[in-house]
Amino acid sequence: MNASKRDQTGDYKHYTFDFSQFVSIPHHARQMGPVYFITPRKIFGFRIDIIPKQLNFLIDEHETIGKDGTQTSGPNAVISIINWSLESDAYTGQNKISLLLGTACGECRHSRCLIDSGFASIKKLYRGSDCDSIEQLQKVVEKSAGSNTVVRYPALQWRDWKTFLKTFIRLLKGI
Repeated sequence: MNASKRDQTGDYKHYTFDFSQFVSIPHHARQMGPVYFITPRKIFGFRIDIIPKQLNFLIDEHETIGKDGTQTSGPNAVISIINWSLESDAYTGQNKISLLLGTACGECRHSRCLIDSGFASIKKLYRGSDCDSIEQLQKVVEKSAGSNTVVRYPALQWRDWKTFLKTFIRLLKGI
């Protein structure tokens, strides 16, 4: 997803966030056939496009919001990750609340963007690497590009945003 929002100076800031394709653990670069008992994972990326930094959230299956690794890409998880990015010092000096407003009120669309280039750097290095644990995957992400940064649980706190937002949002039928 892309979101644009005019900041206090009148300039537009562009925010990008999305899930990558699955990466699996274990993964071996010279593997000949299929692997059984692999654990597929998605990486959630978040970026303010004018800053050359991409936050990549790696969440292990026992660290997810739902039971047994479920709900990793549901609304509570996505909003919790975006909220953490807003409240953290990951983008020091930025007007972080403008992201939330930009996401809610700005021009949103799904297209190829800078977040995909960050994921491409990860995938390129990942294909030639051996990863048997989430920690080894973290090292691959950190080495993939100077702009890629890893965020791991417990820095992240899951919240039930869906229940909280129901009091403020009226759902439209048929959508």
